[in-house]
Amino acid sequence: MGCMNSRMEPSLADLEAEIDALQIPWTEDHYPRPKPPQTKSKEVFKVEDYAEIDRRAKQTPEIKATTYPKLMNYLIKGCTTEMEKLRSIFSWMASQQERIQHGNFDNVTDYHTPVGYMKLMHERKGNYSAFFAILCRYVNQFMPYYAVIIFLLLLDINVFRFSFHREAELACVIVYGISKSYDYEVGDRDIYHLRNCWNAVHVDEEWRLIHPLWAFRKVKGFNPGRWQFVQDPDVKYQGRAKEEKGEVVDAIDEFYFLVEPEVFLHMCRPAADMVKWQLVPNPWSFEKFVHAPVLRQKYFSYKLKLMNQNSCIISTSDYGTAEIQFEDNDLPELTFTHELFFDNHASFNDLPTGIVLDKYCLISRKQNKVSFHIRCPVPGIYKLRIYSGFTVLYNVCDFRIECDKAAPDVKPYPLIRAVSFGFTQNAIAKGLDYPSEYGGIIKLQSGQGKIFTFGMTSDVDVRSVLLHHYKKLEETKRYVVTKKRQENFHSVERAYVNVYVNLPLSEKEDEYALHIYTRQKGSKENFINALNYLIIMDKMPAEVTNGIMKKKEKPYIREVRENLRTAARRSRPNIEELYVAIQRAEHIQLDDKEILEEARIKREKLVLERDLRLAILRRKEEFLDDVLARVQDARFEHHLDYLLMDAIDVRDQLRRLKMFLHDVLQLTQPTISEIHNYMRPRDTIHDVMTAVFLILGEEPVKLKKWEYIQHQMRQVGRTSLIARIKRFDVTNVDMTNIEKAHRLIETYTEEAVNDVSVGVAIFYKWAQNIIVELTVTANNEIQKYRGRREKIEEDAQLNHLLRNT
Repeated sequence: MGCMNSRMEPSLADLEAEIDALQIPWTEDHYPRPKPPQTKSKEVFKVEDYAEIDRRAKQTPEIKATTYPKLMNYLIKGCTTEMEKLRSIFSWMASQQERIQHGNFDNVTDYHTPVGYMKLMHERKGNYSAFFAILCRYVNQFMPYYAVIIFLLLLDINVFRFSFHREAELACVIVYGISKSYDYEVGDRDIYHLRNCWNAVHVDEEWRLIHPLWAFRKVKGFNPGRWQFVQDPDVKYQGRAKEEKGEVVDAIDEFYFLVEPEVFLHMCRPAADMVKWQLVPNPWSFEKFVHAPVLRQKYFSYKLKLMNQNSCIISTSDYGTAEIQFEDNDLPELTFTHELFFDNHASFNDLPTGIVLDKYCLISRKQNKVSFHIRCPVPGIYKLRIYSGFTVLYNVCDFRIECDKAAPDVKPYPLIRAVSFGFTQNAIAKGLDYPSEYGGIIKLQSGQGKIFTFGMTSDVDVRSVLLHHYKKLEETKRYVVTKKRQENFHSVERAYVNVYVNLPLSEKEDEYALHIYTRQKGSKENFINALNYLIIMDKMPAEVTNGIMKKKEKPYIREVRENLRTAARRSRPNIEELYVAIQRAEHIQLDDKEILEEARIKREKLVLERDLRLAILRRKEEFLDDVLARVQDARFEHHLDYLLMDAIDVRDQLRRLKMFLHDVLQLTQPTISEIHNYMRPRDTIHDVMTAVFLILGEEPVKLKKWEYIQHQMRQVGRTSLIARIKRFDVTNVDMTNIEKAHRLIETYTEEAVNDVSVGVAIFYKWAQNIIVELTVTANNEIQKYRGRREKIEEDAQLNHLLRNT
């Protein structure tokens, strides 16, 4: 039921004829009772052990098919076990597909021969399961056993030394029921019309399942015309997809030879009067079969495990979201992708124009856990088709997603394409390993920074790109910095790369996609995507957002009278001169309104420029808010963009620093006392507190002794640790100390530190945020003074990188 080509082929065809012209009985009275096999098929059968039997069966001369005795004597000649006989029959049938479909049967008149039954199949009056049963049950009827024995006794020949080939003698049941075959749609409840037949064969004292039709034939290109799938944002709503009947092709699929009953039950269920032929300890009801996840053969071949869904029909949350998670235990690591469809026939809503459905599903991996996160843009019925594999991707399962309510203004994930998020084997192949974060979805508080650290397994250049729903690369590149460094660890030189992400404050939940690319150092080839993270930011806390960008009335520029024209047209105007001129002009009600307005605008520009510079220098949030509000209210296209950007950066930085303080200020004195009372603290505690004091400007040599740190933590009043952190600003910091602090804590995670000490974890979080803040800020300062040509070249490289992803 998997596809031969990536993202192309649906399930195997249900192409059995509805009636069997010879009326072959479903079973025979003397057969053993049905019961589940005690061993797995792979324990009793390996295809490579039967290569010679397969070769001989496929080379059977056509003349042998004229009678059953000729054919069966040839096929079972030399077979010593029931499994060898069964395999020989199966291989011969597999080799007859071209003859059955396209052979010439004009001279065949006897349907009670192998070639005669193939003619019935050619005319769609016979089916694969009935023909397979005939061959397995065959008994040589042209000379009964007792006649042979009497004949030999008359000739005085030792009967017991006489050897001859007589029959296949395999108990074979034709099982009928319903199947989730090529024309089944996931989640459909009315499936009684999907009739199908297969076989249960008793071989080596165990009942085994075989589906001859699905083993020999499949359908490509079938489309019921029910689902809408939009990949191109420029494609307008196109209604129902075109209906395609599909093409039947011959293809041998070993999966359906001795398929395990518990696996087969996901695909076919016997009718009510044949329930025992499910061959499982606890047979499924019809309702359970209808709702069971639609798992294709490659799902079982790849040993996938569905973790959080036990139905093929998934109802979304109140926000129109759903999640499907797998456990991938295969090595090497599997690649996953998907297709998301919309049922425009059963849904009450139309899909809006320009929706790219694939961007509403994100694939994330955390070690061996693979998750699919779905957002429904509008209420309706969706189908998620999941593919997996190595170099070729196969359909592994389908789900029906029913969305009764979607969140307003649902945004797609910020994706380039349907890439996987999280650390995967692909990153290792691209030269990165030992990540600080394995999971693909990272949640941060608004304004919180993040450091992603990787070891480098080969000498590669690394580039990081942030994507956002509507922000341009010109803006988002300011939020990310990539730095490589060398470390000497126990006399071994190791290379690392750090990606620093410092996102702006947001008044609502926001998302960024971090894409990391590599290429061999010095290479001129395109960068190749190594790994990706989705960063989800919480909205700003209420206490931070109150009063932000509150508009204030700007001071009315007082009237001036004398020297207005001279002051307004001066190449280097003076604020005070303009002020006096405007004041006097208004006092005498000057009629020259045009020059008066020009003077006012010029003075306003000068005042805003002066105040912006002062606000940036003083670093007072209230002053910055006031000046920025005045700039926002300005009536002209001002020339202060570069100062405005600096002021916003400083204001946002001050707010972030304030947010970083929040948890630290909640610390009580007993918690701090508990930390400095440790006589021999763990390395984790010593390293984190050393990093904190390094950031605060203490000398690294003194901090090697825990006693010195204890002394500093016992200080009270203005010199206390909390008071120093509260007064801390990033303007006068030794970056060498920042680098040393980063190296001390980069191997720890917040969870690990929290397990050691809750109080120390709060200091760890503050230190990491300060390190990210300073690193990204320092990089942005450097970028401001780069040449215009270099800036243009980098923008061109980033755009080229995205186009080639």
